[in-house]
Amino acid sequence: MSSSVTSVPAAAVDVALRDGSTVSVRPVTPDDRDAIAALLHSLSEDSLYFRGCGQVNVDWLSDWAVDVDAADRFGLIATGGQHGAVIAHAGYVRIDDRRAEIAFEVAEPLHGHGVGTLLLGQLASVAAAHGIDTFVASVMASNRKMLEVLSDSGFPVSERFQDSMVEISIPTALSAEVVQAFDSRQHTASLSAVRGFLRPASVAVVGASRHADSIGGVLISNLLEGGFKGSVYPVNPHARSILGVRAGAGRQESGRGRRS
Repeated sequence: MSSSVTSVPAAAVDVALRDGSTVSVRPVTPDDRDAIAALLHSLSEDSLYFRGCGQVNVDWLSDWAVDVDAADRFGLIATGGQHGAVIAHAGYVRIDDRRAEIAFEVAEPLHGHGVGTLLLGQLASVAAAHGIDTFVASVMASNRKMLEVLSDSGFPVSERFQDSMVEISIPTALSAEVVQAFDSRQHTASLSAVRGFLRPASVAVVGASRHADSIGGVLISNLLEGGFKGSVYPVNPHARSILGVRAGAGRQESGRGRRS
């Protein structure tokens, strides 16, 4: 099975998202309350309204998120950015022998990046291990974004409309179709993660040389003459220029370098 679905970290692990960026995921602890509250306060008015199903109470939502016991009540957070801020949270609470209520929130800039779906898959793995076979969620009918996230998660979703609410049921079992959907997402994320390395916007060549038969000379020549469309920065403390490009200075477009 896909490790991105079934591997729930005991400590923080890095996970790739759809755009190739990475976040660190780990279980919630009571010490995370203030960080989760900061996430909730960062949400838009609409997102916070939908998260509370019309009742906006950050203190209650923060307390709910960190009231965990690693079995009947469990949560995950994703952190990212320079300071490791909490950018997403997901959790469940058992409501009877076989069912648990789920809820999650994702920072506005991360909407559509797949972090909520990733956390949902890992929550399902934990819940199934503790005898919970169904997740349930009450979602406001006007909360189209959340309904789309759940319906596009890869899990088979059942919906029951009741007044202004939609009652969602999701099996926690990781069927072959669910695992395949997560594997496909992880493949896309992995490709995106290496795209920046394989298709850089600029390259610095340390040891660039004016001698065509040297390694540094071949590298800089190939970049300048081979169609690379980014900026090239030759680095050589003993040369003022390499193939027409001043050492330490950038070149705006490839193919314009000339031998000096």
